[in-house]
Amino acid sequence: MVDDQPKKLHIAMFPFLAFGHIIPFLELNKHIARKGHYISFISTPRNIERLPKIPLDLAAFITFVKLPLPHVENLLENAEATMDVPRHIVPYYKIAFDSLQEPLSRFLESATSDWIVYDFAPHWLPPIAIKLCISQAFFSVFSASCLGFFGPPAESSVLEDAIYPKGTRMEHECLTVPPRWITFPTKVVFPLFVAKEVMLSFYEENTSGIFDWFRFSKMALGTEVMAVKACMEFEGLEQSGLPFFLVLRKQNLPEGGEDSDDQIPKGFEERIKGRGIVWWGWAPHVNILGHKSVGGYFAHCGWSSVTEAFQFGHPLIMLPMFRDQVLNGKLLEEMQTRVEVPINEQDV
Repeated sequence: MVDDQPKKLHIAMFPFLAFGHIIPFLELNKHIARKGHYISFISTPRNIERLPKIPLDLAAFITFVKLPLPHVENLLENAEATMDVPRHIVPYYKIAFDSLQEPLSRFLESATSDWIVYDFAPHWLPPIAIKLCISQAFFSVFSASCLGFFGPPAESSVLEDAIYPKGTRMEHECLTVPPRWITFPTKVVFPLFVAKEVMLSFYEENTSGIFDWFRFSKMALGTEVMAVKACMEFEGLEQSGLPFFLVLRKQNLPEGGEDSDDQIPKGFEERIKGRGIVWWGWAPHVNILGHKSVGGYFAHCGWSSVTEAFQFGHPLIMLPMFRDQVLNGKLLEEMQTRVEVPINEQDV
C-alpha cells in the first residue's frame, strides 16, 4: 500500500543577526512547525536565549542550533545582535556573520536538511546548499515595493547596472527618482539625504569588505523561492497629554558610553509617571497592539511594524529613519494609510 501522507520536511532557518530579522523568521518558523515539519533555527547563543518562548505544542518540532559568534575586533563581548551596538559598528557584525560559514556548513552536512531558509546577508550560502542538494528559499523581511525599487538582481552583476544601464556612473540623485523598470507614477523614492547614505552603505564596499547589494543579489539569484513579508520623540510624547507605551532598545556600550539614563531627557520618566510607560529591551509588540486601549502606532516604518499595525487596524504615525523604512513610508503615503512626521528631506 502506497503511503499517501505528505512528507514531513526538515527545514533549516538562518536569519541575520538583527532582531528585526530574527523575530519574523521565528514567526515563520512557528507557522511551518504547525504544518508538522521539523525546524532547525540557527543563530548565536545569546540571540537564541533572548527569543520569546515557543508554544508547548510546537516544542517537539523546533530545535534551536547555537553557533558561537567568532570574535571580531570592535565588537563587544556578548554583543551578538545589531541592537547591542551603535549603527556604525554593524559592518563588523557582517564580518563575524560571514565567519559562521564553516560551522554552518558542518551543521548542514550532518543535519540532512530538505530546505534552508535564509536572509539577505550570507552571500556564500547558495553554493553550499547546492553542493549538499538542499533546496533554498530567501525570506525577505523587506517589503516587495522596497525590493522592486532596487531592481532585478539579474541586472545588477555590475554595480552601475543596479539603477541605470552599464557604463552610466551612479550618483545619489539616481535614487531620488523611480528607476527605469518602474513604468508607472510613484512616490516610492528616497529623499536626498537618505539617498546619500544608501549610496554609501548599500552600493559601496563597507568594513565587512562586501557591499550590501552584492549580498542581496547573490542570495536572490541563488534561491528557488522568494518570500516577502522606535523612534525616540520624547518631547512630543510628553506634550501630547496622551497615555503611551514607549519601547527603547538598551545597547551594550563600552566603558564610559551613555547608559539608559543618558538616552532619555532628564526627569522624563518621572514627569510621565502614571500616564506613560518606558520599556527597555524587547517587548511583546503583538500582545500590546492587540490590547483594546491602543489607538495608534508610532514607529519607524520597518515592514514588520507595518504588518503588525495592519493586523490590528491601528492608525500609523511614521517617522522613517533608514533605507527600506523610507521606501515603506512613501508606499504607505501613496496608499493613504498613515501619517508621517514632517522632516526636511534635503538634509538630516
